[in-house]
Order: sequence, then C-alpha cells, then structure tokens
Amino acid sequence: MNDFNTLYQSAVTYAKPFYAQPHRFYHTWNHVERILLQIEQSSLSIPHQHILLMAAIFHDIVYDICDTQGIPLHDHYNEVQSSMLFQQFYGLDDDYSKAVIRIILSTAHFKPKEDFLEQLFFEADCALLLRPIQGNYQELIDYEYGIFKEYQRYDFLFYQQKRLEFLNHAYTIFHTENILFLIDYITHFTPRIGVYAGSFNPFHVGHYQILLKAEQLFDKVIIANGKNSDKANTPYSSPFSETQLYYREQAHYACLLSDYLDSKSSVQPITLIRGVRNSHDFSYEQNLIVTTEHLSGRTVPNILILCD
Repeated sequence: MNDFNTLYQSAVTYAKPFYAQPHRFYHTWNHVERILLQIEQSSLSIPHQHILLMAAIFHDIVYDICDTQGIPLHDHYNEVQSSMLFQQFYGLDDDYSKAVIRIILSTAHFKPKEDFLEQLFFEADCALLLRPIQGNYQELIDYEYGIFKEYQRYDFLFYQQKRLEFLNHAYTIFHTENILFLIDYITHFTPRIGVYAGSFNPFHVGHYQILLKAEQLFDKVIIANGKNSDKANTPYSSPFSETQLYYREQAHYACLLSDYLDSKSSVQPITLIRGVRNSHDFSYEQNLIVTTEHLSGRTVPNILILCD
C-alpha cells in the first residue's frame, strides 16, 4: 500500500501540469478528481482500485483535437499518447502496467465494454451523463460549455452537428434525461461570437492582449486574417501561431471585410472586434465601421478594445 501511495502521489504531481493546459475547459484536473473520488468510494478490491486510479490520472493526460497546424488527429491519438506517457512514467512492463494501459486505450471508443473494469471506468468517466440531476441543470450546462470551448477551433455549425451526433449516439447507450437535456440545449444554443479581424502581419503580443480581452466578452472569438495590399506580404506566422492560437478558429479572407462579415452573419449573429492603441486608431476604426456598414447596407455590431 505504501509503495502505491508513493506511486500515486508521484503520478498526481507528474500529471497535473498537463491538465492545466490553456486549451482545456472540461478535461481538466477537476474532471480527473471526480473520477478518482468515485473509484475510491467504490466497493472494488484494492488491486482493482489501484488499476483504475492510475488509469484515471493518465487517461486524458494527452488531450488535443488537432496538431499545431490545425490538422485533426487520428481517432486513437490521445489514448495512444496517454498510454505511452504512463508507460514512460511507470517504467515497467508488468501486469499492472498492461492493465492500466488496457483501460486507457479502451476509452478510445464511446461504447459499452465487455470487460467489467473497462465498463466501470467508462461509467465513471461518463458519470455526469448518468447520475440523477434533480433539477440542477447548471452542472450539465457547464460541462457542455466546456466541451464547446475545447472545440472552438471549428466552425460552430459544424461543431453543433457533430456534437448532436455524439449526444444522440450516447442516448442510444444510456437513455438518460441528462442526455436529452443536453441535446435540447445544444440544439438551441446560440453562442456570442466575435470576429477579430485584421491583417495581423504578423500576429504579435498586442493582438494577443486584445484577443484575451475579447474572450472575456464573447463565448468564442474567430481570428480573421485579411490580406492587406498596403502592407508587405509577410507570411501569417508568429510564435503565437503554434502555441496560443492553434486551438482557436482562424479564418483567412481576401475579399472586402464587409463581404466576409456578411458571409458569417448570414448563418449566425456575430460582432466585429477591432483593437485600438490611440486616438488616431479610434478615428480610423470609426471610419472603417461607417464604410463597412455602407457596403453591407446594414448595421454591423462592433466593439473597440483598447490595447494595454
């Protein structure tokens, strides 16, 4: 037991920084802690608990929906990489290691399991979808909003379609009121979406400050990179492109800003976001909004955000 407690504490210390990554909103350490608590309160034998506790710590330690270039990852990528990190951490190829890895890899598919330990872990991982909500819907809403934020890289209508496909599939397995509520919620969810438009040549720390402020006001901010013929044709690249930006939706347009905004607002409400540094910028942005509205023939919701 003492040996496992030492291993367990070392695993927690090792894993926590991974679960604090900025692109995580639901798959955080809080999610892991809820699973750990369920396992600890179960009537499982100590050896089985030890297997599931370690699997819980490592099962989402790698959680990415795409690489830094925005290319979707293959279906088993997170589970395979998570199991490899566990193997690297644990350092032994014994029966315990194989059992933990088997549990981690089993989470790649959202379906009932034949193995009873895999099924117990599956139900613990999905506990929020299973337990009675007793009229308290906020936890479900927070869960769904966290998933939405983790997939914000993708166009909302595409995300909504895929998310509903998943929830309908989940309902065929669990048949719970919670899932029906989530299906209704995501069907009618209209996020506040901002479009942060600019030439971003390149995207620098000032732009990033504006983005962070905008994300305090909107559920999602699309970074829309427009080609500006008055500026040098520098590739749209910066240190931010491969770190803070890859999990956010990025768009490129070569048309008029008004045409791009029309294409987005025709399917969902959006607000134009622009950053200003001084009074000269403020005057320029006022004129830009007037011109954009004139070309669009409609009012363009907009907000100006001061850079630090």
